[in-house]
Amino acid sequence: MAWYHPRNVGEYLWRLSALHVVLPVLAVFCLALGELRFDWAERIMGAYLVTTNAGRPASGQIWEVGRQAYSAHQELEKIVTDRIANQRQARESATFVDLAERLQPGQGAMLSVDHFRRLYLDLPEAPAKEMAGPLRLLEILSQGRCDRVYVCKNTAGSGLTIHLLDRGNQVIETLDLPLHLLWLSRESAVLHDGRLEQWPDFQGSIYPAERFFRELGSLPEEVRAAVVVQPRRLLEIDGAIVRVGISNQVSEGYIRLGFEALVAGVPRVLMVRGREWAVWQVQSRLEHPGANGAGFGGRS
Repeated sequence: MAWYHPRNVGEYLWRLSALHVVLPVLAVFCLALGELRFDWAERIMGAYLVTTNAGRPASGQIWEVGRQAYSAHQELEKIVTDRIANQRQARESATFVDLAERLQPGQGAMLSVDHFRRLYLDLPEAPAKEMAGPLRLLEILSQGRCDRVYVCKNTAGSGLTIHLLDRGNQVIETLDLPLHLLWLSRESAVLHDGRLEQWPDFQGSIYPAERFFRELGSLPEEVRAAVVVQPRRLLEIDGAIVRVGISNQVSEGYIRLGFEALVAGVPRVLMVRGREWAVWQVQSRLEHPGANGAGFGGRS
């Protein structure tokens, strides 16, 4: 074909329809259409970047922004996952002890009012009174303002902080439940096989039950209630209590007492705990008959 300017429109159109012109145009059109339909250019570029990624330095503002965004996404996902797990575990908890064991210090879970009421009713008398008396709790719940309850294990891990919330997430009342009372109540729920001598901390401080209860009965009501915090557990023993052991160790202001009973002729031991200051008064009378325990009367 001669390379000169077309002399008329017909020749110009004929040149445009020539094969060497149409084929490149069709090729470019097909490539553009394929890119719009299949994103092949991005895929090829992405595959190339992935293949050569290890050889490129991970530096610069774009890399740093991407790294921070990825880290934030991972942390947020972990927080959401932990919160969902906490809620699921909280719903499965049958007692405050179960809930406390499932939560890590600083973690919390939201409970319904009905679930909280069931957990409260399952508490032994001592920790229930320590947290809130039944009449006080009835007064709060009867107002109808409490919509849900948030239970959090404090950062020291020594107790549960319970927030009663209204529909606007405003705190109506804050209650504290010391964990050591929960552990005590759980310990007193088990009868151990054996005799008091099996526990080294009772050595040298084992007394006949008759004498122990006689000295206990001579003390004021306040002291008796502090020595045997859960007397109903002793009444539930299906057998006669024959001996009482007083531990020589103090934990969280409490001293462990072991009550040995003969259950169907087999020695069993029930562990309970009493307030340190009160137990010392009883032990003083046991060790020194006729003493009034004045030297041990200070409260811890």
